[in-house]
Amino acid sequence: MRWAGGTDRQSSPAAAVPASPPPPANLAELSEKDVLNVLAMMKKEFNVDENRTYLMGHSMGGAGALFLGSKHAAQWGMRDIFAFFKEHTRPAR
Repeated sequence: MRWAGGTDRQSSPAAAVPASPPPPANLAELSEKDVLNVLAMMKKEFNVDENRTYLMGHSMGGAGALFLGSKHAAQWGMRDIFAFFKEHTRPAR
């Protein structure tokens, strides 16, 4: 559990929040497989126009769409990102 409340534990309202397990080391690989599996399922279930299969992402999903869209360019008729998320690091001084 972790503390989720104000700075004064005696008088602040608080909630007990269960700690989340750490993400798996291969999260990016698993996410990529998820997207490609869903695409395969959609193609199997529906009459998909290969020239109009679009990949879109928002925020961190925009970074994923940019990555997957480039890595698997032949799969997508178009890819689009909006509100692209990229982790920023401070420049070295």
